Amino acid sequence: MSPKSELTFSTAQTAQSMKRQAQLGKLRRVARGIYTSNLSDDLGMVVRRNAEDVIDHMFPGAVVSHRSAFEFGDRANRPEHLFLTLPRAPRIVRLPGMTIHVLRGAGPTNRDACYREFFISSRERALLENLSPGRERGGVTKNLPRKDLEKRLVEGRGLEKVDVYLNGVRDRARVEAEKLGLQHELTELNDIIGAILGSGEAEISLPESEVHLARSEPYDSARLRLFESLAVALRVIDTPSWMIAPPLNQIQAVLTSSTFYEAYFSNYIEGTKFDVDVAEAMVFRNVEPEARPEDQRDVRHTYALLSDLEDMRRVPASPDELIEILKSRHKRIMAHRAENLPGEFKRQPNRAGETRFVEPDLVEGTLKQAFRIYADRLATPLSRAIYMGVVIAEIHPFTDGNGRISRAMMNAELTFANQCRVIVPTGGRDDYLLALRAFSRQERCDPIVKVLARCQALASMVIWAPRGLAKAILRGLGTFEEPPNARLFVPDSAMTSDLQKTARLAERAGADLESRSWDPAVRANACADFSKAVVEYAALMPDFSGAREAAANGVRELIEEGITEIRPVIDMLVSKSAGAST
Repeated sequence: MSPKSELTFSTAQTAQSMKRQAQLGKLRRVARGIYTSNLSDDLGMVVRRNAEDVIDHMFPGAVVSHRSAFEFGDRANRPEHLFLTLPRAPRIVRLPGMTIHVLRGAGPTNRDACYREFFISSRERALLENLSPGRERGGVTKNLPRKDLEKRLVEGRGLEKVDVYLNGVRDRARVEAEKLGLQHELTELNDIIGAILGSGEAEISLPESEVHLARSEPYDSARLRLFESLAVALRVIDTPSWMIAPPLNQIQAVLTSSTFYEAYFSNYIEGTKFDVDVAEAMVFRNVEPEARPEDQRDVRHTYALLSDLEDMRRVPASPDELIEILKSRHKRIMAHRAENLPGEFKRQPNRAGETRFVEPDLVEGTLKQAFRIYADRLATPLSRAIYMGVVIAEIHPFTDGNGRISRAMMNAELTFANQCRVIVPTGGRDDYLLALRAFSRQERCDPIVKVLARCQALASMVIWAPRGLAKAILRGLGTFEEPPNARLFVPDSAMTSDLQKTARLAERAGADLESRSWDPAVRANACADFSKAVVEYAALMPDFSGAREAAANGVRELIEEGITEIRPVIDMLVSKSAGAST
């Protein structure tokens, strides 16, 4: 469905009425006969993202041609110059933020795409048009730079082998050139194609590395378009300023606790289900359930990777390094399951319901092309993390373990930047999987971006040390719940710097307590700091009704473990709770 237009075009009957509305401030005048109800956004931005309506109204039957045939589809990033072809006298129309260049030329051919009341040049026509003579005027030219055009040519091959694709382009271009009188341009296009295939000697602008990639590795072009859309949605995504990351690299107890729950939930999502107390025994006391030894190793191996800060600080600097890191981490997680080809990409297609993932022979090429978007388009750690996690899940490069490895790759980006990791709990499983499905099937980016940002907020609000307190808080938040009781709940009050600072203070003091220091001064200070921070933590979240109870339950567990000095915290939490309820 096309977005609703922000532009309105006057007629002889409505001209005076719309002029009055503009005078009253209910509309803004864009140009003669054109108004917008958008009273706040930059007029140039409004015009560019509604360019379809301008063409429909002013130039029906036109062909979006030359460089605009390639650039027009990216609605959010349209350039300020639009080139149209019509069999009429050339002209230039200047609107706020957009200049329309009408070129004299042939109307649409049967291969041009009909879009609303106008057409868009076919790929072959656009390639020929961009090779036609043209001079720069005022810093603007109708043609793409030669290097960009060659790149567009190569990127269009999709699932086909490069020779099959380029020979098909050559054949179709020959027909278009005959219709349009562009035989000289066809000769130049043939020379470019020959150079890319290695059968010609013409000079081309593409780097040798890109020519080699084009010749050797096909990729899933539909997925690449999807990843381009995701990158656009992620451009403005960043970790919020109020968030303070748990100090994984400073406090061992925080690292141990948070990565245990990260591993536990990551496996639970994939169907490796254990009670959390059983999982703790498996990971920390090496207790192996008789009936499910392989499942136990799933959890332990995932935990071993996620808690390895040296490995989790590695991020790829090249396409080949992305593949090496992926295979290395997959081998660590799946080493005990030989049938799942640990460290090797899948050999057979895989699917989830109606979603068929990238074909085995397109996995490496698609990963390498996806890396280029990651490296060129995304600047913030959170945007790169979400992109990496979603891309790996969408490609599904391995026989099994794709969900776990996608979330590990996502959190490596955040670990590298010393930012809070994203932990998807059992209670958020359905939200997460539905959002991934919306991305795969409906090309909707917002749901998965919002879910993962919310999961990061949840991870940032938990007091991760001592581990017993973390478990009580997670339980109070409903993170262990399955449908129909599952929910992804993050109190609004948790998303403040005061709450985050308090959680981090509690972790430091709690880690000192858990270390069982026998230095009286250290222990006394830790008890005082921990007690104050935990009580303040609960008080800072009035919209989390179970905060005090969760904190009290966590403290009781610590008392049972022998940290009896914090017993007064129970009374403080209970009395505060009673005072708040009266």
